[in-house]
Amino acid sequence: MKTFDVTATIALPLAIIVEAVGPEISRALIAFRREEAKAKQAKAPEVALRQAVANVVKALNGYEHARQSAGERAAFDKLIASSKGLRAVFEEIQSKGRNQ
Repeated sequence: MKTFDVTATIALPLAIIVEAVGPEISRALIAFRREEAKAKQAKAPEVALRQAVANVVKALNGYEHARQSAGERAAFDKLIASSKGLRAVFEEIQSKGRNQ
């Protein structure tokens, strides 16, 4: 059997192409942007840990300055909250380490 190479040009209006593939491209772009946003939200473990430690240090400094004053209780509550945040980050890092 003999074969022949045939080169052809098909002229399609741009509107037809956009109508056919536009919705798929839009959905793919939206999904890509959603995944990109999730990646930005999920901090690297060392960044999250560093921020949590900084929060505890800041709260401890605030508590030390507020001792024996009217703001002592609020400063103590902030220290406890930041410590809980540090614990949550630490536990999250540990659980990710176990899952890998």
